[in-house]
Amino acid sequence: MTRLLLGICVHLLVCVIPAFAQSNQSEPPILVIGTQHAPPFAMKLADGSWDGVSVELWREIASDNNWDFEFLEMEPGDLIAATQRGDVDAAVAATAVTSERERVLDFSHPFYSSGLGIAVRKAYRQDWGVDLIQLLARQFLSLLAFFITVTVCIGGFMWLAERQHNPDHFGGVLDGLGHGIWWAVVTMTTVGYGDKTPRTLAGRVLAVFWMLIGVVSLTIVTGSIAAQMTVLQLDSPIHSPADLSRVRTGTVLHSEGESYLRMHGYGFQVFPTAQAALHALIHHDIDAVVYDYPTMRYEIHDRFSGLAEVLPVLFQEESHAIAMPPGSELRKPINISLLRIISAPQWKNTEHRHMGR
Repeated sequence: MTRLLLGICVHLLVCVIPAFAQSNQSEPPILVIGTQHAPPFAMKLADGSWDGVSVELWREIASDNNWDFEFLEMEPGDLIAATQRGDVDAAVAATAVTSERERVLDFSHPFYSSGLGIAVRKAYRQDWGVDLIQLLARQFLSLLAFFITVTVCIGGFMWLAERQHNPDHFGGVLDGLGHGIWWAVVTMTTVGYGDKTPRTLAGRVLAVFWMLIGVVSLTIVTGSIAAQMTVLQLDSPIHSPADLSRVRTGTVLHSEGESYLRMHGYGFQVFPTAQAALHALIHHDIDAVVYDYPTMRYEIHDRFSGLAEVLPVLFQEESHAIAMPPGSELRKPINISLLRIISAPQWKNTEHRHMGR
């Protein structure tokens, strides 16, 4: 009897254990997807959920493959290292493909092409009129003193040349000298009332000389004011990456912007996030921010509108992709789903919804 019961138990175990093991094997693991706040690719919303171009793409890929997953928020600069160690199954953010990262990671096919951009201050454009007044006020006293001195000298020379031969216009000492200065003023300003005119050869030669000097002087002053107005209305003294060598530049830690600035030998400051770098920019701690072009456009639109702008210069072009640990088995199914998704017409709507700000 005992042997019979023992045989039945063994038989049941033989039948149950494979079925139990099969049920365990049929439950796929929950994938851990590393991400970080990098709009418009990945953004953590107020309710704790995630949104963005990369996030929407990953959700479609996971749905396509019936994968369960959870997002794990990473600190800036830690995402690449965590992916390399295998702490996460994939990195979904604004991950650019570079030769250095290709050595230590696997990447999906690119799903977005972009590059670096330069953000500069924009707020001072609103105050250019005030700046111009302040500039002219600083220069006014010196210009006034110069023109008074020259006008008095020319008026005195005209009085000396005309006082004996033209007493009606330049006779007497005080009256004649005053009339000479009056003539110098109206002639220099090209008004020329004609009430005082020279008659001698010396006076007329002096008059021609002074007319030419007056025209040239007014042209120089007018051109200088116009040039100052143009400079004050310029968006920025920075127009291309070549200008970065003469301004204070900031970028984000462990970013492509940092790699670019270091490779070209530019001095720079690093900040933990794009928001921190842009905050330093509008507070005049730095003069430019070099970072991912679409990310800066998004941040400026949302947080710094009217205070900063991204120059229409795209350089150091880069491709964004999903990063995985070396030798990841997810690479093949991710690529198959990714290519299908981004080739569909509705993907353009997804891009425009996030990028078309």
